[in-house]
Amino acid sequence: MSLTKKDRKFQSKRGNSFPIDPDRQGGHTFAMAMAAALTRAYGGRHSAVKVVALAVGANERSVRNWFEAKNGPNGEHLLQLISHSDEMLDSVLAMAGKTEFAAGLGIAKAKRALERALEELAELEGRTSDRG
Repeated sequence: MSLTKKDRKFQSKRGNSFPIDPDRQGGHTFAMAMAAALTRAYGGRHSAVKVVALAVGANERSVRNWFEAKNGPNGEHLLQLISHSDEMLDSVLAMAGKTEFAAGLGIAKAKRALERALEELAELEGRTSDRG
């Protein structure tokens, strides 16, 4: 038994803009911003859709719609994306107008990388002093 046309749900073509202030993002919709962030984070690889679908536990068709800016991820999937990708977090913070937080996260990331580099340097110095 097939559904009648009245029973089918059709996707809206207009979509909602996010954020409300169109000057902030140049009128981009939430779905377009998420598609751009996903492309930056996962690139144009053929496997990007599968990688993202496995990472967040979403259907591949849904993820393909995110990449094509037809839909945006729901809240649960957005949180999963943010936990896997700094690009997604930066994009959400930029849409919310909280770029100062993104700068702070960049500083924290650079600090962690510097700490790791210093630890490796100390290990290398320890190895060379043991030999000499």
